[in-house]
Amino acid sequence: MKATTRAQRAYKELQAMGAPVMHLGGTFDQYSLFTISGEHNQYARYNSKTGEFEGETIVWADYYGEFGSEYPEVDPRIEKVLEKHGLVYEWYDPSVITVYGY
Repeated sequence: MKATTRAQRAYKELQAMGAPVMHLGGTFDQYSLFTISGEHNQYARYNSKTGEFEGETIVWADYYGEFGSEYPEVDPRIEKVLEKHGLVYEWYDPSVITVYGY
């Protein structure tokens, strides 16, 4: 199966789980298939009336380890989907992960 087809399937699967995927078709070089944001994590919100945090915190990607993770870290669910579709990733910079096929 072509890498572009595998990338489309992985992109849709990641998008369905809420991962911050972007730029299907790549943007940074001729080999990238799509990118994942390293800046759009999901955070619990503080409710000042109850004094509690509401919602779930999900750190999809954390280059610097600012959120208590071993850095750089990518959520294992993202890694699992990419591996399932025969794709690999590389940090382009601290804010973007680029996905490639092999």
